[in-house]
Amino acid sequence: MVVPKIKKTWKSIDAWRGYYGCEIPEEDKKRAKVIELSYVARNPEDNEKFLKLARELLEKQGFKTSARFLPTSNVFAMNVCLIAYKDRPLSKEEKEFLDEFEEDYIDFYTRSFSIFTGETYPIDFEGFKSSVEEKAKSKLKEVV
Repeated sequence: MVVPKIKKTWKSIDAWRGYYGCEIPEEDKKRAKVIELSYVARNPEDNEKFLKLARELLEKQGFKTSARFLPTSNVFAMNVCLIAYKDRPLSKEEKEFLDEFEEDYIDFYTRSFSIFTGETYPIDFEGFKSSVEEKAKSKLKEVV
């Protein structure tokens, strides 16, 4: 199975700040989705565990995964591009599942820190896993 081609692109937030993100060519968009999330400076083991769990949950549903780690203008963060793909076009149900997965992936991570104080909280790994597995059951009943 061929990993979709990835193009690194600069995404400007303002005149001084931004981050590198990932884009895939139009022909790969039918079989892949790029999910971006900026990981903040925190316990590195938690960041690695969260990304590993995300990849395992996708792979359990029959997706292949790839990840790219890219810099941001914030020295305390990096952008992680998680790519979920198949060797065929994604079904409507798979696309819907990936959209809902993306919401959980971002939501469960961003709940674990405060942008106002810099304080970090434990990532709810079990809550993330349960939520994704429930969505997989309802969206991907017979697709896998």
